[in-house]
Amino acid sequence: MPTTQLRGFLIGLLSIAMLLCMNSALNSTAHAQSKKKAVAPSVAKPRVAVLYFDYSGNDEEMAFLRKGMAQMLVTDLSANEDLQIVERIALEAVLKELKLGRTKSIDPSSRNKIGKLLGARYLVTGGYFQFRKNLRVDAKIIDVERGTTKSFAAESSPDDFMKIEAELTRKLRTELIKLNKAQAKSPTKPRKVAKRKKTAKVAARTVARYGRALDALDKGKKKVAASELETVTHEAPHFKPAVDDLRVLLR
Repeated sequence: MPTTQLRGFLIGLLSIAMLLCMNSALNSTAHAQSKKKAVAPSVAKPRVAVLYFDYSGNDEEMAFLRKGMAQMLVTDLSANEDLQIVERIALEAVLKELKLGRTKSIDPSSRNKIGKLLGARYLVTGGYFQFRKNLRVDAKIIDVERGTTKSFAAESSPDDFMKIEAELTRKLRTELIKLNKAQAKSPTKPRKVAKRKKTAKVAARTVARYGRALDALDKGKKKVAASELETVTHEAPHFKPAVDDLRVLLR
C-alpha cells in the first residue's frame, strides 16, 4: 500500500476511535446525571434536646425524677434512626455554663439559650405532678425556629412509671417524625422501630432514686452513685438503665 494511502487509512481509524471515545464519554455523563436526578435528596435528621421537666412539688426525692426520666427518654428516642437526640451529659454541661444546674424549672428565655447552645431544632420539655392518686406528666415539643409547640400528657399510678414513660416515648417519637417530614422538601419513609417489649412495673420513686444516682455521677461522686444504683437494682432488678449504668461504673 502506498505511503499516502496508508497515512489516510491510519488517520481514518484514529478519527473513528476518537468519535467512539467521545460518544462513550457523553453516554457516561448522561447516565450519571440521570442517576443523580433519580436519587432523592437526603434529609438532615432533626436535632432534639430533652430538657429536665419542671417540678414544683415539695418532695425532695421526687425532684430527682426529672433526671431519671430525661435519661430514659433520651435512650428510648435514640433507638429511632430518623432522630438525632442530644445526650443528657451535653445538657448538663450547658446547664452548668448557664448556672441553671440547681433550678427546679427552666423559664422560656433560658430554654431558648439552651436550645441554641445545643444546636437543637426541637426541645422536649414539660412538667410532672401528683394528680389525685396518679402521677401526671405534661410534655411538649417546642420548635425553636418557629416558636410553635405541640402538647400531650400521660398519667398512671406512681407504681408504674414505665407505663407513663413508654406512652410519652411513643407520642414524642410519632410527633417528631411527623414534624421532620413536614419540614422535608420531599417525603421520606420513616424507618421501622422495633416494638418495645412490655416491661415489669417500676415505681416513680425508684426512677427518682435512679435520677439521684445520675445527679451524683454528674457531680463526680462515683461511690455515692454506685450505692444509689445498687439500691435501685435491688428494688427493681429488671430496670435496665440502672443495671447497665452500675455495670459500667463497677468496671
